[in-house]
Amino acid sequence: MKRESVSLAIGLSGGWLANSPILGIFQGLVFYFFYEPGLVPSNADGATMMYFSLLARVRGKTIIQSLMKVGLGPTSELARRRLATAKHTKIREKCSEEIIELENFKIFVYRPENLESKGAVVYFHGGGFALGQVRFYRTFVSSIAVANSVTVICPEYRKAPENPYPTPVEDCYESALYIFENAGRFSIDPQNIIFTGDSAGGYMAVEVWYRMLVRSSKFQVTGIHLLYPALGGPLDTPSQIRNSRYPPLTFDAMAHFLLWFIGEEVSSWKINMIAKNECFDFTRLSDEQRSCVDPTKYLDDRELQNWKPKNNKECANLSGEKMELREKWSTLMIDPLFSPLIIPDSALKSFPKCIITVCDSDVLKNDGQIFHSRLQKNGRKSSISVLEGSIHSVVVFSHYFGFFPKGTFSKIDECVEKYHDDLRKLLNE
Repeated sequence: MKRESVSLAIGLSGGWLANSPILGIFQGLVFYFFYEPGLVPSNADGATMMYFSLLARVRGKTIIQSLMKVGLGPTSELARRRLATAKHTKIREKCSEEIIELENFKIFVYRPENLESKGAVVYFHGGGFALGQVRFYRTFVSSIAVANSVTVICPEYRKAPENPYPTPVEDCYESALYIFENAGRFSIDPQNIIFTGDSAGGYMAVEVWYRMLVRSSKFQVTGIHLLYPALGGPLDTPSQIRNSRYPPLTFDAMAHFLLWFIGEEVSSWKINMIAKNECFDFTRLSDEQRSCVDPTKYLDDRELQNWKPKNNKECANLSGEKMELREKWSTLMIDPLFSPLIIPDSALKSFPKCIITVCDSDVLKNDGQIFHSRLQKNGRKSSISVLEGSIHSVVVFSHYFGFFPKGTFSKIDECVEKYHDDLRKLLNE
């Protein structure tokens, strides 16, 4: 039943019980504006505050989209979504910012006054490959610098869809090489550089490492920390199906990001193909690749409970443009330079020590879990933490991001503090 119908039913029922149509209308309006089922997990940290924060976002989206229909506000859905990460957050006290202009993009460097470590943290920011900017992450990344007395370097890679794959990834790769090659300029030790990133930034961290490996780079990263990474897993994993309603990474949002990343215009028929799992021909995967992404090989019984994978049929009757999209998507998905989760075992045997954090109510949860299991299978040092009651991009609710006072979401604050500790371990081991 749709939310609007539930609101009306609750309002009319209350009015009927109180014999007051006016009360019924009032209650219906209240529930219409404040009732949104499935917005946050019931066990979320600060569930009430998080609910109303996300509710404001959802209602704001509705209002802006209504204005767009009459020619007001953002000129496109992409522009509307980019508003969410347009804010420039503040740099933490006792931390400086340097901006280095390269040919196609910028690199931001954050140095704390109490700089002690000769190591460096390279942070690739998230945003679905299409949104986000380093200045939106300023408070968060400068907090890393201050907490760990370390230099933090953040590439401002170009974004899709204006610059589709592989441009964003290649920008991150080039920035990593620049950092290693100019370690003296940054006053850092090239033997003690770690990668980290959230969501799409986690994807960047893994793919930059892989490019360095297959292109025989003389440089090596010493550790990688992934925050709820997007690793190119199947679109019908248990977490993809179970958590698709939770913002900010709902199914609709994910579909938009995927299409933009590969340079496709968004349309309803393309989103419908993604929903039906028709956009990828699984028969194109090799036996080894199919094993790499098989949830039954890497997830426990609790995670697989009641899971019914979508039928990956051959779809021979698709029209021309649909078959073109399916062919394009499939060609990309069988390439480990595009899909980190199918990086072969032979390469993973060289993966550096790794720490992964995933959110329990996130569509990307299983991506991180499968990758962790594959690393362990290949004898690599990897640990994983599952944040119970957490949704995608949960660190934004931490006071370390600058939007909420300290203690508003105490468990999320503790999560970020553990993240700081984990980065310190990777730097010092």
